[in-house]
Amino acid sequence: MSIGCYDFYTYGQYPGLPLDFPYKNGVPLPCASALPVINTDSHEWSVNSIREDWTMKKTRMLLIVGMLGMLMLTGTAWATTTLYPGAPSGNGITPVLVYGNPTCADVPGCGGSELKVESTSYSGRWYTDDSHTSWVDITQSPGNIIAWTSNFDVNCVLMKGSHGADDFCYPGGSRGDTLLHPPINPSEGYAGISHINFCYDTPRTPVPEFPSWYLSVAGIAGLAAALIGFRRK
Repeated sequence: MSIGCYDFYTYGQYPGLPLDFPYKNGVPLPCASALPVINTDSHEWSVNSIREDWTMKKTRMLLIVGMLGMLMLTGTAWATTTLYPGAPSGNGITPVLVYGNPTCADVPGCGGSELKVESTSYSGRWYTDDSHTSWVDITQSPGNIIAWTSNFDVNCVLMKGSHGADDFCYPGGSRGDTLLHPPINPSEGYAGISHINFCYDTPRTPVPEFPSWYLSVAGIAGLAAALIGFRRK
């Protein structure tokens, strides 16, 4: 049996290959790149190398497509996870679930101004501007729950967590509440707090904050006035 090199284009046959002709697994390589080798006795093509190469490419392509599909399904599942608003606040305010990343301007009735608090720890005093005349005090408890007080009227508090926010709305305004929380994520309970928006109208009327020494002086002055009046009698 003689092995020859088959040419797709001329259908020519070239037996009698030289000894230094490139071989692979005992079979001479094709005359041109990616051309099959023919058995000149049986005239049966041997395309194993081409078939194997195509099979490997197809397998890799299927794996890539499958991985991309899994990533898309995972992202879609996260984006469509159902959230729940959760329990009312300490003041009896039932939260309204708002999907996305709402601001105060996005929610009707919340007012056009906001104090956005974004931190790893929310307990403390937060000011609306650099003048430090208007503030909100926050106390954070375990389980992503907060209480707050302020020296101005707040219309809404947006508790952002996961891919939604709980809107606690106060008709007429409020200066404090307890047991506020983000939406419930079925996989973890109340979602982690991403940030908190305190919504209010402008202008606002803050309650003046007097220093403690002022109250002491006022008390002493009042007592002295009372003593003087008593002696005159």
